[in-house]
Amino acid sequence: MTSVFKKIASKIADIFNIFDFSFVISGFTAFVVIYIFLLFTYNDILLLFQDYFRWYIIIPIIYILGLFMFGIGRYVRQELFQHKKRKYELFKKYGFTQTEDEIDALYCQYWDNLKKDENTYDYEYYSRMWVMIAVYEGLIGDAILACILLIPYSDIINNNKTCCAILIILFIVAMFSLFIYFILFREARKYADTIVKDLLAKNNNYRLISCSKE
Repeated sequence: MTSVFKKIASKIADIFNIFDFSFVISGFTAFVVIYIFLLFTYNDILLLFQDYFRWYIIIPIIYILGLFMFGIGRYVRQELFQHKKRKYELFKKYGFTQTEDEIDALYCQYWDNLKKDENTYDYEYYSRMWVMIAVYEGLIGDAILACILLIPYSDIINNNKTCCAILIILFIVAMFSLFIYFILFREARKYADTIVKDLLAKNNNYRLISCSKE
């Protein structure tokens, strides 16, 4: 009976530690961005819905926003900027010749091996790194949302001439882009690379063909 309760508690902990933490952060940030946007542009709409703001309504909204921001951030990082290719490059760097689909299956098998391992600390360690990847990807979505909503409608731009407004937009977009790339993208990629390298090493199936070069 005790082991059953432990398994149930472990499953519940996995749900809250992995998913809720990362999604709530990006969802809350997106909620704040949207709130500020409505506050400065459509204040009447904000006042209309303000009476309906209750914690049991806001929490699901934040969670759903977090899911959307995570999805946007993951798509931008992995597909548009081809960060997903990093996993295949790392596998091939260490001697694997399988196709991308086979590498995906092998990677899933490594995670499955990790979950079956008696050393639960290792699984929690890699799960925390996955959480950090999800946090950074969600923040990428938040940064994109902020860039789309806040910049075109800010008073700074509306009060300037067209040419000056365009320069301001370009400057702020450039700052957002640098922030996204040098902080969010790089950190997410660092954690993702670490997970792949560690899982390769842990499963003892890699070929250190470039060890002498490093």
